[in-house]
Amino acid sequence: MTNLSLQTWYVHSLSVIDWLAFIEICWQYAYQIKSKKIIYLTTSLGIFFLSGVCILTWHYFFNYTDLIWLIIFQSFLTLLGNISLVYSSRSLYDRIR
Repeated sequence: MTNLSLQTWYVHSLSVIDWLAFIEICWQYAYQIKSKKIIYLTTSLGIFFLSGVCILTWHYFFNYTDLIWLIIFQSFLTLLGNISLVYSSRSLYDRIR
């Protein structure tokens, strides 16, 4: 694995796992209260999870330049996640208000 230290890999991996656990908890909560708005929110968070997996995969393969498409895809997922999060947060805010 690339020049990232063991501690950096540990923190990054735990962050992605923690993110996945948070998504699952939110999904279960949304399912229990039958809220489609929160399910949309967790879907937005899932896009960020995929973005994190992309960057970890790229680092795992020694930042290999032939995998630059993975970084472009990760950037696209981050943009898509941001747009999706704005939309789902706005719809959730409208529901609360």
